[in-house]
Amino acid sequence: MIQAIDRLRLIHSEKRKTVYILCNIPLDLPVDELVTWKQLAGNRRLSDALAKCDERGWDALPLAPRELSRLFLNLWATKKAAKRWLEKEPLNAHRDIIRVWGLLHEYRPPGQTSWSKALVRHGADPGRRWRGCWGFRGRIRVRDRAE
Repeated sequence: MIQAIDRLRLIHSEKRKTVYILCNIPLDLPVDELVTWKQLAGNRRLSDALAKCDERGWDALPLAPRELSRLFLNLWATKKAAKRWLEKEPLNAHRDIIRVWGLLHEYRPPGQTSWSKALVRHGADPGRRWRGCWGFRGRIRVRDRAE
C-alpha cells in the first residue's frame, strides 16, 4: 500500500493531489483528515441529483428547495421535502463529496429577491454556461463561493 501511494509522486509534484485510503490496516503515514464512510460517500439523494446533472449535461445543481423539487421530482416530491432535506443534511464543502464535483456559488434569477445556492462543477463558468439549464429566462446574477 505504501509503495502504491509513493508512486503518486506526492512530494515533488506541482499539483496538489488527494489520496483516499480505504482500508483498516494501520499505515505509517501522516493523515490530514479522517472521515466516516457516510461522509466520504455522501448523501444518496445528492449523489443521484449530481448523476442527473451529468446525464442532462448541466454544470450546476441548484440548492434552492423550489428548484430541487421542480427539477428532481423523483428525489424531492415537494418544496417542503427539499427544504427539510437541506436543513437535515446541510452541505459541507470541506466534508462532503461535493468538493470533488464542484464549488458552492450563489445565484439570483430574474424576479427573485434573495440569493440561492448552487453547486457548480469545477471548471464551469458560473456566470455563463449553466444559466439556461434550469429553464430560467433572462440574466441570472452570480456571486462567487457561497459560505
